Amino acid sequence: MAVEFDFLFALPQGLHARPAGRFQETAERFEAEVRWINLRTGAEADGKSSLALIGTDTQRGDPCRIRIDGPAAPEARRALRALLEDLPRWEAEAAEAQAAPSPDLPPILALEEALVFRGLAAGPGIVRGPAAVRNAAPDLLETGGPAKTPQEEKADFRRAAAALAGEIQTALAAKKDKTERGVLEAHLSILRDRAFVAKVEDIIAAGNTSAAAAVGRAGRLFSAPLQTSRSAYIRERIADIRDIGGRLIAHLGGPAEDDIALIGPSILIADDLPPSRFLALDRSRLLGLVLENAGMTSHTLIMSRARGIPAVVGCPGLRGKLRRGEDIILDGGRGLVIPAPSEAVGRYYEREAAWDRRRAALRREKGRLPGLTADGRRVEIAANIGDPEELASAWDNGAEGVGLFRTELMLMGRPSAPGEEEQFGAYARLAREAGGRPIIVRTFDIGGDKPLPFLPLPVEANPFLGCRGVRIYEQHGDLIRTQLRALLRAAALGPLKIMVPMIATLDEILGMKALVAGVAGELAAAGLPHRPDVELGMMVEVPSAALLVDRFAEHVDFFSVGSNDLLQYFFAADRGNPDVRSIGRPEHPAFLRLLRTIVDAAHEKGRWVGLCGEIASSVRLLPLLVGLDFDELSMNAATVPDVKARLRGLNAAACRALADEAAGLDRAVAVEERLEAFGREAADAPLIVPALVRLRSDSRSKAEALQELAALLEEAGRTEDRREVEKAFWQRESTGSTGLGFGVAIPHGKTAAVGAVCVGMMRFAAPFLWDSNDEEPVDLAVMLVIPDGERSQEHLRLLARLSRRIVHDEFRAALRAAPDEEMVVRLVEDALAG
Repeated sequence: MAVEFDFLFALPQGLHARPAGRFQETAERFEAEVRWINLRTGAEADGKSSLALIGTDTQRGDPCRIRIDGPAAPEARRALRALLEDLPRWEAEAAEAQAAPSPDLPPILALEEALVFRGLAAGPGIVRGPAAVRNAAPDLLETGGPAKTPQEEKADFRRAAAALAGEIQTALAAKKDKTERGVLEAHLSILRDRAFVAKVEDIIAAGNTSAAAAVGRAGRLFSAPLQTSRSAYIRERIADIRDIGGRLIAHLGGPAEDDIALIGPSILIADDLPPSRFLALDRSRLLGLVLENAGMTSHTLIMSRARGIPAVVGCPGLRGKLRRGEDIILDGGRGLVIPAPSEAVGRYYEREAAWDRRRAALRREKGRLPGLTADGRRVEIAANIGDPEELASAWDNGAEGVGLFRTELMLMGRPSAPGEEEQFGAYARLAREAGGRPIIVRTFDIGGDKPLPFLPLPVEANPFLGCRGVRIYEQHGDLIRTQLRALLRAAALGPLKIMVPMIATLDEILGMKALVAGVAGELAAAGLPHRPDVELGMMVEVPSAALLVDRFAEHVDFFSVGSNDLLQYFFAADRGNPDVRSIGRPEHPAFLRLLRTIVDAAHEKGRWVGLCGEIASSVRLLPLLVGLDFDELSMNAATVPDVKARLRGLNAAACRALADEAAGLDRAVAVEERLEAFGREAADAPLIVPALVRLRSDSRSKAEALQELAALLEEAGRTEDRREVEKAFWQRESTGSTGLGFGVAIPHGKTAAVGAVCVGMMRFAAPFLWDSNDEEPVDLAVMLVIPDGERSQEHLRLLARLSRRIVHDEFRAALRAAPDEEMVVRLVEDALAG
């Protein structure tokens, strides 16, 4: 039986190793031949060969056809179609691998006439250390006569492939990092690719070719079509084929790559670095990474970024210009490599690195503060996670609980469902490591939109509106009953709560309550420790549930709004369809009214209500969410510190008035404009505060002073981007020195990196030249930073006022003699007021 279906390919990075591997794995489960046809190029591939699939050069938006022939064709069609619909969700991490162009050079480098090699910023951070220069890896062999018969060479190849597969599987078993596991899984799929294996054996069978040479030739044959791909991401998969090929050749007695031994803390300089070599490095000694010819989306760089290793790519020929052991600075945020830095350059970067560390520490410190508004309103800030391994990161970022644990991720990519003991182990770990913090565990949210190998589900035209979430529990009672048994047992060990997805009717939650009670009775009868009175909550993601919250509140303990689904259902706009994505906007007044209805109804019944959708992490929308009176916001752990910092600057009463006003408007754009105006009003902070005053600066030059003034603004919470502020200072200096004379400079600038006018002051421990008109050294700097926009024009008068006062001897003397920051603030405020 033959079936087929057409679709438009959706992944931004094209069909590369990971999605091709997933397609291959799914296709291999069925007794059927699967063909992938790219209708744009006419390329056709075996659907059970990831390498052949990659070779179709399938790009985003390409029209494609899947043709399936065999006894299991209908089942294969259903599973493959569901997989293709869900790939964008699986591949969301690819977005973080975009190239970062180098910004302008720090002026200190031009002032010092430093030698600088510019590349692309591939991993932020500043490090300094000796260069460890690595020679190029040996190329894949294509020549070499056989030492044995073709049958013996094939046997050797199979033994080598099995041995390498064992090595990769051993490494996989030891890896907990999801990024590194994904890379290893992609490599395993290449090694086991049936088209690759068949090509190697065909080359051997043709005669006069060793197994090692056949691997090299096959690797080149599969790499060749990738080299002409329009997608850099797909071209960079050549490195993965070379990596596997090189390791196979080494197993077959061919030349192996040189071991990379980092004698001490070093910055590794290489042409490229295969993922396997990166994983083999002693990363405690790897300070930074410079790859001359690697692509930004190479698996090595994806893994290095995940580990926070500063990295630069795109510096061809750099190895020939550096000596082994040469002292270099690597600026991963700007994409710069600076060999043999001068004392001034070294000092500048030492200070940059110190401020980066201080900013990170301050961010973590703010993240650990309670979720409170400026006027004391409590809002719990929690994390969304999908694996117990993510708990440590959540707590480190300051999460006050877990608002959503996605249990369905435990089911993905498995031939069978996890048993009760395996699930109990995972949930028990959550409970034990909670430290008293609440953990909300969502029961399996699966269905036609999340296909599972072991769970046969009917084909649905629109799985998002079909049998998913709570709707499948009755048909698959053993699956949910096993999960509930494990959850109730684990809840006896810590503060776990249970949340049910996709509730639309009262009957569904009543059925779920009865199921939980029945499972608790089973555990009690078996004498197993458990918690029968565990809190039970529900997701509000279906409009019918949103309008019946008051009735549901009589049967559940809490609510959590899943804004992603609620938005698309409320506006009848598929969030995965770019043509209608703009319709479902969370700031639309209609949606704000719906959210207010949900929260008010829950509070009237004494129930708390959280928000775990994508908008919960939006700093821009936070005033509206606070104004709508949500009790909890749950988000990606990395965004917790930023949301908490913004929360502490908001007034709950003002936010409530904003939400009331926004809900009364009629268009999303009107709400956006009101939000921007609210942000400007909130930014009207005092011009100068003690945190913007430094009485003893150790800056030794204009470059260091401007650097430190920008850092002062960042530490005071007046900017999130000190480098943009520093750039604004230098732009003004380029039109003429701000050295006023009398030992005073008035550095100033205009930038979108600040939200309010800021005035600050620094006194220098040792005066230095500033190119002032009177050529006198400067020991005092008074800065003025103005935000971009028309509103800032009125504040330019402040500069004139400052200048007029500074020319008076008594004012300068008072600033120089001020005993503390508070006195400086009073002096400057009086000067500006006058």
